[in-house]
Amino acid sequence: MPLTVGCESIARKLDEGGYPTPASIAGKKNAGQFWHGSSIKTILKNPHYIGDLVQGRTRVRSVVDKTRDEVAEENWIVIKNTHEPIISKEEFESVQNIMKSRYTKRPKAKIHLFTNVIYCEDCGTGLWFLKNRNGYVCGRFKKHGVNACSSHSVKEQYIKEKVLDDLKNLISASVDEKDLLKKVQPQIKKQEQTFYKGIEIRENKIAELKKKNKKFLKLLANEVIEKVDYDEAINENRNVIKKLQSEILEKKDMLKRYTKSTEMVQKVPNELKKLININDITPELLHKLIHKIEVKENKDLIIHYRFSNPFMVN
Repeated sequence: MPLTVGCESIARKLDEGGYPTPASIAGKKNAGQFWHGSSIKTILKNPHYIGDLVQGRTRVRSVVDKTRDEVAEENWIVIKNTHEPIISKEEFESVQNIMKSRYTKRPKAKIHLFTNVIYCEDCGTGLWFLKNRNGYVCGRFKKHGVNACSSHSVKEQYIKEKVLDDLKNLISASVDEKDLLKKVQPQIKKQEQTFYKGIEIRENKIAELKKKNKKFLKLLANEVIEKVDYDEAINENRNVIKKLQSEILEKKDMLKRYTKSTEMVQKVPNELKKLININDITPELLHKLIHKIEVKENKDLIIHYRFSNPFMVN
């Protein structure tokens, strides 16, 4: 039976059909809403569906570090014919052969000018560059379709023009240092409060998760739950805590830049005057001046400068 679609296409069809992910069905707290091609590939490669029991697909790193790493397929422990299959071995092998025949080592992706700089304003996902469009689309939309987000499609040349226009407007507007401070300081204070609030929320969440971990430990000690259930719960919480800690560090780093922004803005006029004759956006200039760019659904851009002076481009 020919395999007519790839794993990503299957994942999108499941999303469009409203089918819940395995993690959602299992009731996991960190369950994702959308299917991923990697999940489909894991399912298609799992011998469990032809009646074989498979163990040892992952293992913990150490007694101290409970992070689970994947084990190479040739090292799995497979016990044949332990239960009733739901597909034939012939179908399973056919799928494996098709997947192997389709596998090609992909060349390293080219980094385009705004890669890792431009993001979707609605969902926060990085925009992907599409060669056939000479522009970018929301990565979440591209992967999961309209149920996840809208395209936020924007041409690379359009972004260049808008950024250049905004920089030139900024240069002319910053001739008067006092006027610049008057415009920027309220935005700085507002953004600082947002960062403080974000940090506080995440720190409280981490404290809650650590309390839960202690409760799980007591339940394990009192033999209320099994060790496997304890490990699963702790690993889930640990992953969430790591993510929250990473977000806190990022927000603190941005907060540090914002708290120094008054001093930095005072230096902006002289720095910008050097850029009066710019007519193109180079990678060096982009990364020197701009922290990130957010794209709205209507193609408006929100430019976050490294000197903490975000402006809306209309």
